[in-house]
Amino acid sequence: MNYRNFLNEVKMNNVSGAYLFKGIECYLMDKTLDALINNYLDSNQRLMNLADLKYSENLIKDIKANITMLPLMAEKKITVVRKANESIKALNDDDLLGELEKMPDASIIIFMDEDDSIKKTLKFYKYFKKNDHIVNFDKEKIEDLVKWTARKFNELGVEAGFAEARFLIDRLGFYSDDSVNMYSLESEVEKLASYIGKGRLTRSTIENVVKENTIDNIFAMIDAINNKKTAAALNEYEKLLRNDEADIKASYMIFRNVRLLLELKICDIDKKSEVEKKDLLKISPYEYKKLSSLAHSYNYKFLLKFMNELKDLDISLKNTSKDSTMMIKNLIYKMTE
Repeated sequence: MNYRNFLNEVKMNNVSGAYLFKGIECYLMDKTLDALINNYLDSNQRLMNLADLKYSENLIKDIKANITMLPLMAEKKITVVRKANESIKALNDDDLLGELEKMPDASIIIFMDEDDSIKKTLKFYKYFKKNDHIVNFDKEKIEDLVKWTARKFNELGVEAGFAEARFLIDRLGFYSDDSVNMYSLESEVEKLASYIGKGRLTRSTIENVVKENTIDNIFAMIDAINNKKTAAALNEYEKLLRNDEADIKASYMIFRNVRLLLELKICDIDKKSEVEKKDLLKISPYEYKKLSSLAHSYNYKFLLKFMNELKDLDISLKNTSKDSTMMIKNLIYKMTE
């Protein structure tokens, strides 16, 4: 179920037992947890009826003790296990899953997989899947996020239309970078509101205050170099410069993505499965999808040569007083000739 379905269950007081909160949008995950707690426990009831747990040697023992405990002068006893993925070896246990089955109706436990990394093949995951107790926290649809962003501005006394809200979302790279979430967006809204004071949000204000996300520029630059498009590659590099990215940082970002492309290429040569590739690379779903779509068009020898050139560039950037911008441009010329 998605978080909206779960919130409806909360409003109807239909929540009991064990749930797995899973996804990359931690803002929505935290707000949904707050709504659950606020619905069942007031501030005076939380000391005895709310347990907030995380990884420890006694985690399983603490979970069992809390889920069998009846609430004290409250409707529900709520237990929260944060960063469940870090404790998955202990949690993936038949005895614990058996205890979850026997929980009293007055008890709720929420396991939070904030990194969205618990594998679907584990019996722990399958337990929640079987009971339809997995609550998914994916990124909001664009139309809902635009409305939310405009509303946040209005709450802070700033007039903001849907067009300006959408421009801010795109500038942050919300849908192209999994590290950008609604916490990031809320922070930028507050920063802009503080900058404007009272008045109307404009596109030019966003451009002046908010730094543009560069991940798509990096992908486009590498792709242009691969296709021997010198002008296009230089144009993407100029965008990085206009966004105040230091040359050492830019070279690192390029190197990182070339290395990942090379690793993907080696995986393809070794005929590794999609699961094996994801486990090896340990990158966000967006990055994996993006890099996988590009990898097939790259030649192994080209990637190896490019990576070695970038290693040499990195050493030079750290040990020379020469113009770093010109050094990177020279590398682009060399790789696209």
